[in-house]
Amino acid sequence: MNVAIIFGGGVGARFSKDGTPKQFVELYNKPIIAYTLEAFSKNPSVDEIVIPCVSGWAEHLRAIIEQFRINKRCHIVAGGATSHESRLNAMRYINANFCGVQVVVLHDAVC
Repeated sequence: MNVAIIFGGGVGARFSKDGTPKQFVELYNKPIIAYTLEAFSKNPSVDEIVIPCVSGWAEHLRAIIEQFRINKRCHIVAGGATSHESRLNAMRYINANFCGVQVVVLHDAVC
């Protein structure tokens, strides 16, 4: 089993003037994170996706996953106070919930 961690836990304070975390800012009528999730969802080498999400935005992220029909299973976990903590939360989730993980791919939600 191969798992992708898509980091959506940051706020991108320098990027957004209205307080919207940059992964949720729209580009051509689509949130930036949707582009990333679509790419990983279509990758046959990725079995599951884990997304550490910035506090207060998990329901918004779930709505994006549904709206853009991300067909790969996405697991939303709490983002941390730092990027390191968010990565650790995702790895702990994987360790507790998946067996037989061979590869973990790490990717920023907005790259």
